[in-house]
Amino acid sequence: MSVPHRTPTLLRQVWLLLQKDLRVEMRTGEVVATSLLFSAVLVSLFVFAGFSTRKAASEGAPGLLWMASAFVAVLVVTRTFEREREDGAVTALLLIPGASTALFFAKLAYNWLLLTLVQVVLLLLVGGVFSVDWFAHGFAVAGALLLGGFGLCAVGTTLAALLAAMRLREVIVPVVLFPLCVPLLISGAQASVAAIRGDSSAAWMVTIALFDLLFVGLGQWLFGLALEVAGGGEGDSE
Repeated sequence: MSVPHRTPTLLRQVWLLLQKDLRVEMRTGEVVATSLLFSAVLVSLFVFAGFSTRKAASEGAPGLLWMASAFVAVLVVTRTFEREREDGAVTALLLIPGASTALFFAKLAYNWLLLTLVQVVLLLLVGGVFSVDWFAHGFAVAGALLLGGFGLCAVGTTLAALLAAMRLREVIVPVVLFPLCVPLLISGAQASVAAIRGDSSAAWMVTIALFDLLFVGLGQWLFGLALEVAGGGEGDSE
């Protein structure tokens, strides 16, 4: 009898937490603006590095797209708990039953939405600058970016919670995130290359999906413990 009542409560908690973060981002625009500026600079560097020819662009564009996505994901997830730590809200949230699960999915959804927004701009920017038709063979590239971005955010959100109480978390997060996400990044790049060549990318997409499932499960399990440690150490690491 209790299960039907828990699901709406959890979904409502996730929605309220997500709304709060989205409202703050819409007022400040700090994460999206920084990510878009970084993406534009990275694409410009590749233009001046000799990727202006069509052959070089078709070979290098998928790598550029996924490299930019990985770095943008770092910019997004490192800010995940910044506001909660400043206000001491992590400890208060832990007093609410089931809040750790709701907070995990809210932060995951928030990070994924921001990353997806930047990825859409990246897709159009890289495609326009290097004359790459991402959609000539369907929406495999866009699908790989969506799934891959979700996996990056699942790992990044968990790491942000695990390292929230550490002083150098902005440095440590990418050092840990990138090695963990190597299979995801390789699969995403290979899926994009296969799509551009007109080959099947189904096997790579399945690999990305399995990676997502694995780290969402692990992330949800570790998240509550990580928040308890972060909440207990609030203010100690500064």
